[in-house]
This record gives sequence, C-alpha cells and structure tokens, in this order.
Amino acid sequence: MVDPFPCVAYSHRGVFFYWKGDAMLGRNQVSDKDLLKAVNQRLMRSGSGSQTRVTATVQKGMVTLTGSLQYAIQRNPIMKAVQSVPGISRIVDQMILVEKKPQH
Repeated sequence: MVDPFPCVAYSHRGVFFYWKGDAMLGRNQVSDKDLLKAVNQRLMRSGSGSQTRVTATVQKGMVTLTGSLQYAIQRNPIMKAVQSVPGISRIVDQMILVEKKPQH
C-alpha cells in the first residue's frame, strides 16, 4: 500500500513530492530496463519448468507478470523469485492457470 503522506525531494530544478513505492529515478534507483533484465534472469532460474509461459513487463518499478501456468504450485516460486529483485516497488500477478486435460 502506498503511504498516504508524500515525501519531499530537493533538486536543482526545485522541490518534488513523491510517495513511497513510486519509482523516482535517482542515484539509488534502478532503471526499468535493468529491473526487467534482473527479473527475467530470476524467472529463468526459478525452476518453474517448461510448462510455464510467463512474461514480465516493468513500468516505473512495477512488475506485471502475465502468461499461463500448468500447475498452481508454480505460482509461488515465480513470485518469490521476482520479489527478491531489489528495486521493485510492486508486483501485479496476471498469470492464469491452464491445466492440461488428461488424454484418453
């Protein structure tokens, strides 16, 4: 949840107000491009298997995960892997569960 009270930042251009969790690029912030690279590396290492088709997008520090999972148990390792990436402000889970029907 975003803090209801804004923080204040000062720069040579003036005073800026922002809320914690917003991606305000500064010296200690990570760019969306670098975040996406780190998230994709973690997803490849998460061991979720070839049955998943998960895609990540990053906008202002917020990661959106889309795609399909074959088993519900695959969701937790993926979420933990993405949560471990430093610099992420929020994760939106839009992954859907598509279970394969047994063949007769």
